[in-house]
Amino acid sequence: MSKDIFILAKQMVGKNNPIVSALLYDFCPAAAHWYVRGVEPEEVFDVVWKAFEDYATGKDLRDVIEGYGLNTMIPEVRKYIDDIRAVRSEFSIDGPSPELTHTLQHSFNSKFGLQNQLNALGGSLEEFKHYIRVWAFLMRDWKACMKMEQKTTNERIFQLFTVSLSAPGIVQTSLRVQMPVWGWEVRVGAVKRVYLGPLVRNKRQETLRFALVNRAERAGDLKWPNNGRPDLYALDRDTGVAEPVIVRDESILRLILRWHEEAHFGRNRPVGLDDPETCRFCGYRSSCYGKLPPFHSMPRNPEILDVALEQLTGETSRERQHAISRFGKEALNA
Repeated sequence: MSKDIFILAKQMVGKNNPIVSALLYDFCPAAAHWYVRGVEPEEVFDVVWKAFEDYATGKDLRDVIEGYGLNTMIPEVRKYIDDIRAVRSEFSIDGPSPELTHTLQHSFNSKFGLQNQLNALGGSLEEFKHYIRVWAFLMRDWKACMKMEQKTTNERIFQLFTVSLSAPGIVQTSLRVQMPVWGWEVRVGAVKRVYLGPLVRNKRQETLRFALVNRAERAGDLKWPNNGRPDLYALDRDTGVAEPVIVRDESILRLILRWHEEAHFGRNRPVGLDDPETCRFCGYRSSCYGKLPPFHSMPRNPEILDVALEQLTGETSRERQHAISRFGKEALNA
């Protein structure tokens, strides 16, 4: 749900960009704190994003699974898909993705001897099952929620768009940033329509992220089809629900420079103190928790390092000024 933001942060590390720091602040003030101090984020692994990358190649699921060296698991994948279909048929009244709340008859037997192959898909059977659900079910669920044209004569191209983000008060071209957003281009005859779908978890929408994407232009010289605007939806990464996002009030954009300053000089309390699950998708979690093994899920009661918590919440104004001085103050005065 946040991989797009951390791709952006990695591209802009050391550049102290106010749009980037504000996006991170909206995600977690601690992440913005590390960014403005020039800390490079680690790559964030999101199995749904990985599934999007593979789905966009145009290959089918079997070919992709074989490409990862998981040929022996194909019979179990078939059984898993059949079980989900059965649960969805029996418990459709329970709402979207009833397989998340009902016990499936089939469970993958073992990943013995396949750990290296599974590492490419998150390192666990749970992540692998989520990957399969994206391909076999969630892609259809999202399109159904968006009431996307399903006629066979229509062409639906799933692709990664690059959008150019800007905001009021930030006029320098150098301060515009480009962020990746997944979506569909639907062609009905000569008419084109674009659906953009940033990922969310538990319907939590980072308001600033959607406000920026809503007003974004396509990067480069590309334009949105028919001189219009794309349809913007929030795609729930677990349930397959897609909710329309209508930004009627862009007042949150006026908070960008304030949040940028807060990242520099405020007390940046980590969201992980209340919601450690968010830290799974954070490129700065090692800065808060110390080095974690690859694919390490967050423990039930994780503890942020004392030294990190002290810096985030107890650093003096003088210490903060010294920490950011080497990056300059140009962005603050944008």
